[in-house]
Amino acid sequence: MLRQETMTDPLQAAHDAARQVVVQSTSCVSYRSEGKLLLIGSAEQVLEIMPRLTTLQITVLLCPSATTQQRRQLTATANVLSVQNPVDFKLAGHFGAFALHIADQEPLRFDLVLDLREQQAFSQEVLPIGFYAPRDDARKLQDCLGELPEMRGQFDKPKYFVLDNERCAHCRSGIIGCQRCLDACPAGAIQSRDGQISVDPYLCQGCGDCSSVCPAGAISYNYPNRQDALSRLFSMLRAFFVAGGSRPVILLHDREQAPEMTASSPVIPFQLESIAAAGMEVWLAALAHGAQAVWLLDHDQMPKKSRQTLNRQMHQAEQILAGMGYAGDLIRWMAPSAVSYAQAGGLQIPPATFAGVADKREVIRMAIAHLLQHAPRKTYVVDLDGDAAFGEVRVAGDKCTLCMACVSVCPEAALLSGSNLPQLKFIESQCIQCGICQSACPEHAITLHGRYRYNENAAKHPKILHQEEAVECIQCHKPFTTESMLRAVSARLGRHPLFQGENRRRLRMCEQCRVEAMFGKP
Repeated sequence: MLRQETMTDPLQAAHDAARQVVVQSTSCVSYRSEGKLLLIGSAEQVLEIMPRLTTLQITVLLCPSATTQQRRQLTATANVLSVQNPVDFKLAGHFGAFALHIADQEPLRFDLVLDLREQQAFSQEVLPIGFYAPRDDARKLQDCLGELPEMRGQFDKPKYFVLDNERCAHCRSGIIGCQRCLDACPAGAIQSRDGQISVDPYLCQGCGDCSSVCPAGAISYNYPNRQDALSRLFSMLRAFFVAGGSRPVILLHDREQAPEMTASSPVIPFQLESIAAAGMEVWLAALAHGAQAVWLLDHDQMPKKSRQTLNRQMHQAEQILAGMGYAGDLIRWMAPSAVSYAQAGGLQIPPATFAGVADKREVIRMAIAHLLQHAPRKTYVVDLDGDAAFGEVRVAGDKCTLCMACVSVCPEAALLSGSNLPQLKFIESQCIQCGICQSACPEHAITLHGRYRYNENAAKHPKILHQEEAVECIQCHKPFTTESMLRAVSARLGRHPLFQGENRRRLRMCEQCRVEAMFGKP
């Protein structure tokens, strides 16, 4: 880490500009604790540490059960429960509202939990607030014993996220699509309930992974929100340039990992509650607004899932940048010890002027459009790996019957019918590759292909994926279906008694004429 010195104008100007941006406040969630502690472990472990926790109301859960003498010692100062196997109980909840379930008994409520076992009660990577699991780390255990007596009273924390289920592409008509946030959350705070995503604000600890991976922007980080974060970032870069600075590098860092910079450094620290809260839209927007590179300050405390999320996002951003001829190291991890001497990439373009907006995909498109304007190489499209949030829908014409099942479930209106014509149309800029259309297609005619189409007008213009000539009703001559649909219906209903022999003609009638043929005219 570098020694703090007096800053020269450009870096100081950037920090001053950041303080001038008014950030919208977020709401809070409150926890209340009366100091009711559930202590889980063996009798030997519990007896050793209980004298350090006398100010708390302790219930001991022995796992495994203890000897008669040990139980006598414990019951003198605490309520004692016991189970033979870890599978005999289940723990759920959060700080101030943990629930212990043992067999068919009524759940017991606790404010705090100290789990001394190696195999802890919660499996998620980021543990709930109020749950302590030092395992065999003696130093962590001492920290826990020092902190637990202080965990009484009311505590507030920010509600880190905003969820808009109307924009969510998780489920339509009972068909599951996007699950990126479910897979990414290291805290186990996100669940799918009745086809809708729900986030437990008491379990959420602001990692930000869900915001980074959400392709539709249905979940967004709110501490600060995207628009405020971008406005602060752009203000810092503008002030840096106005003060005479050049070739700036944006260094994204967590609140707990703040670097110390010298005044002459071109590196502008940009603080976030969590690095994972800033995804591709922030990185590309920073480059478009004049940053020579974007560095993410590395640290050991980052959840593995957060690192994996950022690595995937970084890889896709690199693919998009490489498609325009830019170097592959413009966005990268940076060790704290390397910040002072690391060399930035060679990106030098005129800063963009677009403002920070809340829509994630719009920010990405504006940033890429500016980068493309000054790119070393002009290109049309680049393929993207993995779970890309941009791409196309491909339709096998020999399978598609134009049933429009895909159109009816598409959450982003990326798939459209041809109105009065038997056509399936597609708007690539609106597709988030959620996969609902692929799952909904009864003929398995749809596949997804991740890619980024740089030509914005082409990406926004509807293109025809499949079309056929309309087939007319043999009775009234009204166009009502396609030949491929008739073949599919015939294959399914060919043996139905209502469509045998001469009655097979009914399959080529529109819905009204078919009813009249079966039951007579009204």
